[in-house]
Amino acid sequence: MVARAAISQATVAVNNILGKNLKFYCPKTYPYVIPVGGKYAVAKIGPFIFSGIIGWLLKGLVELNYLLSIMPIGYALKTWLRGLYVFIKNDRLG
Repeated sequence: MVARAAISQATVAVNNILGKNLKFYCPKTYPYVIPVGGKYAVAKIGPFIFSGIIGWLLKGLVELNYLLSIMPIGYALKTWLRGLYVFIKNDRLG
């Protein structure tokens, strides 16, 4: 997150130093998911905040989306489902 903000700030600063259309820096907010433990997570997407099992499900979808971006679809689904199975099998919440 810090690098993204630094690049955005640098773009505004360079344009202001060069005298091109003076602008104020307005930081952007990006969506995020924070795993809390077990089947709980907190996710913020736009103005919406999801917590608990819904946040955890969103975390799983983010993981699947990443795997789909680096692997063929069949292998990505197989890997994601295997990880999900192992997690659910070993999850000790009480």
